[in-house]
Amino acid sequence: MTSPMTKVSSLVSSELGDTLSNIKNWGNLFLNAGEHGVYPTGDATSALQKLVNLANSQGRTTIVFPESTEYYVTSISNDEDIVYFGDGAVFIGGYDKVINKFADYLMITQQLSGLEYLKAANRNILTVAKTGGQFSKINDAIDYARNYCTINNRVTISVAAGKYNEEINLMPNPGIDIIGSGCDTTIITYASVYPNAPIYTVGTGYFQDIGFVSETSGDNSYAFHFESQNNNATGFVKFVNCSFLSNNNSGVGIGLGQDTGVQFVGCDISAVGYPSLYAHNYPANNISNQLLEIRNTKLSCYSSSICAKIDDAAKLYSFSNSVMGIIVANCESNVPKIEYRNGGTTLTYIPKSGTDIILNVESVNTNILGLNYNESEITTGGICFVAGNGLFTIPVPNASLRDYTVLSAIRADDSNNILGTVTLAGTGESYVAYSTSDTTVRQHAININIKATAK
Repeated sequence: MTSPMTKVSSLVSSELGDTLSNIKNWGNLFLNAGEHGVYPTGDATSALQKLVNLANSQGRTTIVFPESTEYYVTSISNDEDIVYFGDGAVFIGGYDKVINKFADYLMITQQLSGLEYLKAANRNILTVAKTGGQFSKINDAIDYARNYCTINNRVTISVAAGKYNEEINLMPNPGIDIIGSGCDTTIITYASVYPNAPIYTVGTGYFQDIGFVSETSGDNSYAFHFESQNNNATGFVKFVNCSFLSNNNSGVGIGLGQDTGVQFVGCDISAVGYPSLYAHNYPANNISNQLLEIRNTKLSCYSSSICAKIDDAAKLYSFSNSVMGIIVANCESNVPKIEYRNGGTTLTYIPKSGTDIILNVESVNTNILGLNYNESEITTGGICFVAGNGLFTIPVPNASLRDYTVLSAIRADDSNNILGTVTLAGTGESYVAYSTSDTTVRQHAININIKATAK
């Protein structure tokens, strides 16, 4: 009788190479190249070699490249058992090993769907497809994986293109990651009722290339809901190249807790009639290690005056020291305004002086000014006014957005320094004004240097 692996080998196309015939050796969890310093900028050879060595030392054989771009790699040793995956990712620089597409793996498993070895020997990678996969419903694959997966012995569910009318409930996540074929082609949609959602999870998880939609007929449901108050599991959830759309609440709703975090990379978060994103810290005393990280992501909202709403829930309920960090980098929105509720105060920005909700210094290159750390500090120097009386003004950009304390140094004709402080309260002032009646200032200059720092 022909062995299952012989059947596998005979079905693998020559274009995929021999690596995919080694499916049974993939190991219990892929390694993400981006999380181990392998980036598509510069020479990635050294970082990839370290990752390959790590994979070999841990008995893992699958490395995923999350970005659809070129990676410069010259050569890698000890890579005989390593399989690379990443839709649209390729090696340049001389290293000739192939980065396979997830769709290619689905093609093979569809051909092998009747073989018992798929259920016995490769339980750490399961496939879902409308036709030809091991399962036709995502929840069937999840129920199967729950029987044996753990947080450290994870199962990856690979989902082919299609519209899946399901709710994914991983409260908490027992050790399951889900990868689709693209956020425009693999769609998980449901008319969910709060607190449920098309994807409702806490704990550690990885999701890539999936679109999540909360349908119009749903009730107050996010497309993605993370709520530590409903389950105290710790862990970090990461979404890569995913999209979120809710027609009856924010696109994503996030309630963090002790030792939890949510990260979006290359995503599109949308909502109709609501802010794209809603997030809050845990409403209790002395909670730490809470992180919301958003990179290379677009926040799209329709019929809403703000793209994001953030609450200091601890302060709203008279608690303190529930520290939540926020990183927003290289992001954009069609409505670049936010609302931040800090106890009884509502602001249009995250203050630099915040003690519970903290905007990280990495929050740069975004048009959402209230979440852009660089917008919190403006320096103007060397402004020169020659001779006479009058009113001198210095513009302060975005003075209507933030509260500023403005320190000035004025140097007059006799080289004496005059220090002054002016406060802009964020109510619409656009300049700092100085006046002088010193008629002795005639042939000399008044140099004004200011530094405006957000409070």
